[in-house]
Amino acid sequence: MKKVLILDVESCADCPCCHQDQEHEWWCIAHTDGPKRIKGDLFDVTLESCPLKPLPERMTDGFEKMFMRGWNACLEELNK
Repeated sequence: MKKVLILDVESCADCPCCHQDQEHEWWCIAHTDGPKRIKGDLFDVTLESCPLKPLPERMTDGFEKMFMRGWNACLEELNK
């Protein structure tokens, strides 16, 4: 069974997957191979190594109209 979790985050600082330990270091628990330490100067950005990926963009052309409508309708529901 697959599941999807949608988070509205702009950076690691906003993400519920980031936690601070007793030594005041920040860790990301979203990685499948174990928690990763986030360096302090990178905390306010989203790292390229982040396993959480943004939603894809809306389609505007280049596809069959019905497929494009379904794709965009799905994205609109997810963004509610």
